[in-house]
Amino acid sequence: MPNPKDANYRNSPRAPVRWAAFWTDGLRARTGEIRDISSGGLFLSPAWRPSTVYAAGDEIEIRCAIDDVSVDLKAIVRWSGTSEVHDCEGFGLEVPKTEDLEILLARTEQH
Repeated sequence: MPNPKDANYRNSPRAPVRWAAFWTDGLRARTGEIRDISSGGLFLSPAWRPSTVYAAGDEIEIRCAIDDVSVDLKAIVRWSGTSEVHDCEGFGLEVPKTEDLEILLARTEQH
C-alpha cells in the first residue's frame, strides 16, 4: 500500500506555501503553518508538537488569513506524523468542501 506521507502518493499536485493558520480540535485553540495545498487538502504543521495524538478521521477547523482574505476550513485528518517532504511534524488533511480550498488555491497563483 502506498505511503500517504510520500509526495508521489498525491492524487493532485500540491502548491508549496507558508501561510499562518489558527486551528482547533474543538477543545483548544492552536497556531501553525500551512505548508502546501492542493484541490483536495493541505499539510498543516503545528507551531508546537501537540500532546494530543490525532488519528485518521479526526476533525479540525482551520482559519487561514492571507492579505485581505480569511478562509475557514473544516478538515479531516488523513494522517499525522513526520512529513518527509517538509521535514517536520504535522497533519495531512482532507478538506471536503473544495469551494473553500479554491479561494486559497487562487492565492497560490497570485504569490
